[in-house]
Amino acid sequence: MSGEPTAAGDAALALALLAVAPKLGGLQLCGLPGPGRDAVLKRAEQTLISGRRAVRLPLGVSPERLLGGLDLAASLAASSATGAGLGKPMLQEGLLAEADGGLLVINMAERQSREVASALTVALDRGEYRLERDGFSTTRQARFVALALDESLDDEAMDTGLTDRLAFRTFTDTFHELPAVPYSPDRISAARIALPELTEQVIAALDRAALSMGINSLRRVRQASLAACALAALRSLETVGAAEIGDAARLVLLPHALTLPSAEEPEAESPEPPDTRTEAEDNAGESDREPAGDQIPDEMLIAAAKAVLPPGLLASLSSGKNRRRAGAGGRSRIRRPATRGRPIGIRRGQLGRGPRLNLLATVKAAAPWQRVRGGRKGRLAVRTDDFRVSRFKQKSQLTTVFVVDASGSSAMQRLGEVKGAIELLLADCYVRRDQVALLAFRGSEPELLLPPTRSLARAKRALSDLPGGGATPLAGALDAARELATGLQRKHQQPVLVVLTDGRGNVGRDGTPGHPDAASQTLDAASELGLEGFNTLLVDVARRPRKEARELADTLGASYLVLPRVDAHSLSAAVQQASSP
Repeated sequence: MSGEPTAAGDAALALALLAVAPKLGGLQLCGLPGPGRDAVLKRAEQTLISGRRAVRLPLGVSPERLLGGLDLAASLAASSATGAGLGKPMLQEGLLAEADGGLLVINMAERQSREVASALTVALDRGEYRLERDGFSTTRQARFVALALDESLDDEAMDTGLTDRLAFRTFTDTFHELPAVPYSPDRISAARIALPELTEQVIAALDRAALSMGINSLRRVRQASLAACALAALRSLETVGAAEIGDAARLVLLPHALTLPSAEEPEAESPEPPDTRTEAEDNAGESDREPAGDQIPDEMLIAAAKAVLPPGLLASLSSGKNRRRAGAGGRSRIRRPATRGRPIGIRRGQLGRGPRLNLLATVKAAAPWQRVRGGRKGRLAVRTDDFRVSRFKQKSQLTTVFVVDASGSSAMQRLGEVKGAIELLLADCYVRRDQVALLAFRGSEPELLLPPTRSLARAKRALSDLPGGGATPLAGALDAARELATGLQRKHQQPVLVVLTDGRGNVGRDGTPGHPDAASQTLDAASELGLEGFNTLLVDVARRPRKEARELADTLGASYLVLPRVDAHSLSAAVQQASSP
């Protein structure tokens, strides 16, 4: 493709490469629904499966629908036709088998369960999977190209195993349509059978390029090498050159880079002896040179990055900061209760209190064994091993715990400002059904003024009844906050702590005013609280930022916010950001 690389152009080129080499796995589409995503999906159907229908993988798909299993309706119909007991079990193909030789579109890929992601990775690696369920034991073909629709927010991420199997990634929010690719269907068909041989020089060049970007995955290097060969085939080249290496590194490696490669000049080397070759010899050697496969085109990669990567991502790479990784961050808000929530699958279980019996799945489990068990006609012989129960996933409730310093002469002013922030949060809690608690500390000990609640009236009354002034039992307040947060966690709730203080405690952990070790005990309490791993925000409410508050935030492992005058809207926004794992 001519001209400067763009995100839209690279997405179109990636689809052409997937048509040439389906072993590249697929394309991860990052972004919300919009014209960019629609354009990629439409082009994919035209390029990859012309005249066929793409198979959609919905969120919450059952194992039977994903992998295949007993077709109960067909089996019962067969039994009615023969007039005997349950006839020969009939197999219903799963979505993976239906997608064989075509395109699989994975809806809400970031929210797919680990079981679904594992099945997808096996199919992408082997091109087939083993079906062992409902009395069936067979191997099903599943050779497909995957398009993963990734709508991840800050607290979500696709399964890392699935992400690693998809060679390409594009951000669909950065474009609205795709340009035409100068490769005809005939050219793509010819390229499938004309892939050039992969050389050690190409692999070594892409390996060095990956290391320069902070990528340690050998799978990524193999994907980039295959992409380089596919590019050469599309361009009717017999060997892979530097241009193909650069394009493959930009398409496969750069979207997953942790650091940008530097384009520094090489260090000066000792003088080499003069070249004594004649001009004729030099010209003759020029035509016989191998493609510059061992040269890493770093300058081209860096120039292309600004056009391909989103601005926020480029800024994080330029500063050397790691990108968000799947599974990283704070504690997840998703927990798995036994009896309620969103259904996520079925497992073997027992009758009794707890998980709910899934009648249809139990019947399917028992049906293949009826001839062996010798059940009566019209009756189903069910054993304990046949029982299947439903599995659920539920979001844990978020509780924001305000730990407020009510000591000193300006306490009432701070509490008035905090009250505004709590009111804003409560308005959001009404929609999300989250809760807010208030733990204030002054004098000799902390006091829980407001247990977890969604009541705005109770919050106002608790704040209006709080007097200010006195000593600062900061160490005891941190201990009380840890106890409260731990109790909430035991109830399957997620606590978020917001500590408003200037960081200066003068009361010991035992409540002794003027304790000489109050400062060290405060840090000890902060260290114990930090080890719990709760999402925490420390707001420095001193008139000028203090080193004690900064040190306290570092010990807590908390985000640090300097607000000499606590603005309700700013604090509310900061708390919402801290609430994300």
